[in-house]
Amino acid sequence: MPDELCPMCGTRRIGSFRYCRTCRFDFDAPMSQAPGQAPTRRRRRATSGPGFERRALPSIRLVAGAIAIIAATLLGVGVVIALQLAGRI
Repeated sequence: MPDELCPMCGTRRIGSFRYCRTCRFDFDAPMSQAPGQAPTRRRRRATSGPGFERRALPSIRLVAGAIAIIAATLLGVGVVIALQLAGRI
């Protein structure tokens, strides 16, 4: 049991934990595969490579948009304060 691997993702099982820490596979559930059939391994998500940059792009756009909104708000507040100090409002 110390070297037991998850049949779904191949992650090494820690102690007698019931669930896989990566894919949440239930080690205590009955296996639904035929006897003698090798477990299939799922591919892990890429952390680099051609598809990775594409997935990271929406979060970069979100952060850039939030920064633009904050900058525009601060600029608008600064203009209002400047006009108030100049006595025009």
